[in-house]
Amino acid sequence: MTVKKIINIVLIISVVAIWSIVGYRFFTKVEVAPSVEFQTNPSFETREFNIDHNRENLIVSKKNPFNKNQARVVIGDRKPIVKPKKETKKADVSNKKPNMISYHGSLTDNSGHKIYIIKINRQMKRFKKGQKIGDVTLLKIIENGVLILDRDEKKEIFEKE
Repeated sequence: MTVKKIINIVLIISVVAIWSIVGYRFFTKVEVAPSVEFQTNPSFETREFNIDHNRENLIVSKKNPFNKNQARVVIGDRKPIVKPKKETKKADVSNKKPNMISYHGSLTDNSGHKIYIIKINRQMKRFKKGQKIGDVTLLKIIENGVLILDRDEKKEIFEKE
């Protein structure tokens, strides 16, 4: 056998021997549970509660765990802070952005009435002549387009081809 094989065999045997010693001590170790004794008259920490009738506050005496002296804590001495509400002006959203309006043609329904398709702010709407939806009113039909009233402003919108 070569020297490497002999070294490997010796190392494997030593590792097995060490682990078997550890296993033997672990499994043969017997622990005895310590006996537990219960007190017949347990004592509890008490707190002193005093009510100051003049200020109507509750005074609690607590033991400070970091110092041997007693610390007095007054509960209810604080008055709630009421912040006045700021009046905010509501912005008029309808006048901020102009409506994006485009005309997409007309259809005839089953009863023979014309319906005009107008796209307002990326939403397709069906209008009849004189109908108002939101801020937009269809006033008049012109050749290849419509005349609408958008927030008190007349606009001519033509069909895109």
